[in-house]
Amino acid sequence: MSARYPLALVTLIAACGAASPDNEPAAAMMSKATVDSTEGGGGAGLVVVLDRKVVHTGSASIRVDDWKVFDAALHARVDADGGFVDALDVRHTDGASSYATITLRVPAARWDALLDWVGTQGEVESLTVHGTDVTAQWIDLDARLRNAHNTEARLTELLARQSGSLDNVLAVERELSRVREEIETQDAQRRGLDAQVAMSTLRLSARVETPFETAVAIGFGDEAAHTLSASVGLMGSVARGSALLLVALAPWLAAGTALLLLPWMAAKRMRRARGA
Repeated sequence: MSARYPLALVTLIAACGAASPDNEPAAAMMSKATVDSTEGGGGAGLVVVLDRKVVHTGSASIRVDDWKVFDAALHARVDADGGFVDALDVRHTDGASSYATITLRVPAARWDALLDWVGTQGEVESLTVHGTDVTAQWIDLDARLRNAHNTEARLTELLARQSGSLDNVLAVERELSRVREEIETQDAQRRGLDAQVAMSTLRLSARVETPFETAVAIGFGDEAAHTLSASVGLMGSVARGSALLLVALAPWLAAGTALLLLPWMAAKRMRRARGA
């Protein structure tokens, strides 16, 4: 086999891919996902996409009366729908309204029911809903993934029959490795798209009207212990302050003592001189 075999190999793979009925382009598969009908012979075509894949997302802001009641009802509702709380951030301030942001994931089939339920839990201040049609993107990914699998199968079969030079074998192995990496990437993308379609996402902001109170009644024993602890702490503070005061006054006391001793020593010397 000549050194030009890798080029012939690529040509052979491309030809087989074009001839294979499984290697359908995305446009051809899109045509299978649509129905073209004409009414009254007027030539006006109506294209209907079947099995449409839509990613549902939305955000809502709601005011509720009591956070604990709403939180319990929300978790019960999401669990019953087969969903889950993806993220939760609750902030409380004494004497002020609480605020929470919640990210919910629910099956697409329960999306409308969840929106209706949220509207019954309080005063909805805002609601935004998006439906992103990803049908074409999914079909394109699926088509490219099918083609890649077919190419992988042909390369594997060709490698098993390969009896040429080492360079030719390595060329097939490199191409096979590239195709398998492409398959892994496209498969992850398609699974990610399926997950987004299957589970809808709602970002909910809840503002609570009832002030959050953290104050708890303190018993006599706890209050006495707190008072004793405060008293001991105060004694320590006084002792520490007194010590610091003495340290601060020490230089002044030394200087004052020296000033008082000088006149006394001078007078003593004068008396000694007179006696002599």
